[in-house]
Amino acid sequence: MKMTRWLVLVILAVGLAGLTACHRQKPPSKAIQDLSDTTSAVRDSLPDFEKAFTGSPQFQAAMNISMSVNHGLYSDALNGLQALAGNPRLTAPQKAAVDGLTDALNQLVAKTAAAAAKK
Repeated sequence: MKMTRWLVLVILAVGLAGLTACHRQKPPSKAIQDLSDTTSAVRDSLPDFEKAFTGSPQFQAAMNISMSVNHGLYSDALNGLQALAGNPRLTAPQKAAVDGLTDALNQLVAKTAAAAAKK
């Protein structure tokens, strides 16, 4: 009899835990999805940016920019990109990488500001 009680209690406890853990989550809002897509675009452009500067004299500056992006210091990254873009010794692939990352970061900053303004 005691064993049956414990078995029933265990089954009820597991059932209640299952019911509370299986609720449906709301899908993310459109603004959050757009921000996530833009963040992904920035993260996706980083390997090309780093590859463009591998072996160049500007490699350390490029890595500092990359670290700023990884740590969410977008204003520091944009300042570094602006300084790097002014370098006359950049090759065409390096200029393209700087422009691509700058555009992606500007979009991210704009969308972040718009999302913050809606709150």
